[in-house]
Amino acid sequence: MDGFHKEAPIEEYSYANRYLVALEASLVEPVRLIREQDFLGATRAMKGDELTAPLLSPEMSHALAAVTSQQRLGPVQWAITLETALSHLAAWSVGIEEGRSDTAGCDISALLDGPGGRRGIPGAQFYRVLMRATQQESMMGLVNRLSDPHGSPCVQLSVETLKRWSAGMTLPEEELIQRIAKKCCPDQEERLRRLLWAARYLTMLGFVTESRLADMARYADAPWAAELFAPWPTFPFGCDSFQSWCQQRYPFWYRYHQGRLAAGDRCPAAS
Repeated sequence: MDGFHKEAPIEEYSYANRYLVALEASLVEPVRLIREQDFLGATRAMKGDELTAPLLSPEMSHALAAVTSQQRLGPVQWAITLETALSHLAAWSVGIEEGRSDTAGCDISALLDGPGGRRGIPGAQFYRVLMRATQQESMMGLVNRLSDPHGSPCVQLSVETLKRWSAGMTLPEEELIQRIAKKCCPDQEERLRRLLWAARYLTMLGFVTESRLADMARYADAPWAAELFAPWPTFPFGCDSFQSWCQQRYPFWYRYHQGRLAAGDRCPAAS
């Protein structure tokens, strides 16, 4: 959705990409120290840097400083990577919405909050966003609307497919969402495409993390497990699940990047 353009000057990069470039620069010293097996020094370097300090929860800092080998680095490295990925997602969203007054932005919070304020699964929440965008109250209503021969060409979609989407079991293909939007809500097409990409991004992060936790769980009773797998099984910043972590940390990162832009920090890599 937002690739680098190597031939363009950095000032023309999107805000999210400039943020990644700035992070890369800030991580040069911690990476060097990690390669030298100085994990305490790497922790201090990250905590002392404006861009990397917010990525470290107290338990991450403790776990990174206590690392004694590359084998022990993996779990805490993934926790930091996960937090960085969510920060980047928020930067991407804020960068899209900057200066816009239309509906083509990307309010990712819609993918995180389930019915009644409960924790939401990104895929299932995307289905709910889609139903609201198409102004349909039932699956059959959407199926009938899409099969209406009047106007734009019909879009073949079954109730069974919608049930899988609503449960978060599968996500639709982008081309299908484009066709649905063109027929039902043309003004929402770009927003739905972006939210679908964000739902896929979050789903991937959740799947990889849960897979790692499942592997760790097999050794949970081993006397060395707590030390080796720190800071897991707790999600960053003391959250008890992927969904609760997203709900807690995404608003933080969204406000963080809004603040950077509002302060005129339009090119973090140059700061």
